[in-house]
This record gives sequence, structure tokens and C-alpha cells, in this order.
Amino acid sequence: MTREQVYGLIEQHYRKRHSMLVSTYASSFGNKDDAEESVQEAYTRALTYWHTFKDNMSIDNWIGSILDNCNRDKWRDKINDGMKVDGLSQDEPSIRMEGEFTVELAEVREMVLDEKPDNQTIINLHLFDGLTATEIEGMVPNKRQSIWRVLRQFDERVKKRFKL
Repeated sequence: MTREQVYGLIEQHYRKRHSMLVSTYASSFGNKDDAEESVQEAYTRALTYWHTFKDNMSIDNWIGSILDNCNRDKWRDKINDGMKVDGLSQDEPSIRMEGEFTVELAEVREMVLDEKPDNQTIINLHLFDGLTATEIEGMVPNKRQSIWRVLRQFDERVKKRFKL
């Protein structure tokens, strides 16, 4: 594809998805400014690396993978700088999950960033905003069973990673 064709796809994606992506990642970062910055960086990188987009690729998946990398970079920067994350600072490095164990906040955040964007929203609403699966059900387009499945699978990955 030519640069103009790829730029056109990126522009269409931006117009259709930008606001939704910022809203989705605002819950992950705890504020809209960091989400906006990360999403903008993803579109900037997409324009810079337009030549890596191939005809057989989905523009959603391609930009999604770029955004995932931008989000990881943003979280690493926040953690390394000791900035506050959702009201917790690097001086408060752990969170309690299910009342059974304590894990490092930074490592859990990294695990969340490895999830699909829709799953990140569900996990963040549950872990960091304290919402139940039933409360999340009315906020995201997933069926109740898939919300439970996402939370259960993430819980299993956390337990496996921390050998719990």
C-alpha cells in the first residue's frame, strides 16, 4: 500500500476510535490525560511506521498492537518515575486481591497491559475500582459469562505468576 492509502486508513481509524480508546484507557491509567497522551503517541507511531502495515493486516489490530506498546512504555515511565498511579505511589507498592494475598502493583499493572483492551477495562474496573462482575455488566458490552471468564482467567494467571 502507498503511504497515502495507509495514512487514509489511520485517519479513518482515528476519527472512529480515538474517543473510545481514550475512554477505555483512562480507567487503566486513572486519568484521561495519560490515556490521551498514550493514544496520541500510538497514532504518531502509526504514521511514522506506516510502511510496516501490510495489505493482509487489520488496521484495528495493527494500531491496537502499537497502542499496547505505548501503554506499556507509559506505565514503565510512571513506575520508574515514582508517579502516582490510581492514588497509589511507588511508596505503596502492593495491593490486596481477594483478601488472600498481596502482590506487587507494578507487576499486576504489567499483566493487565498484556490483556486485550476490552479485557483490560473489565480487569481494571474490578481490581482497581472495586466493582463486581454484576456492576461491570452494565458498563461494558460483554455478556455476563464472558466478564466472569475474563476475571477468572486473569486471577488464574496472577496466581500462576506469583506461585500462589
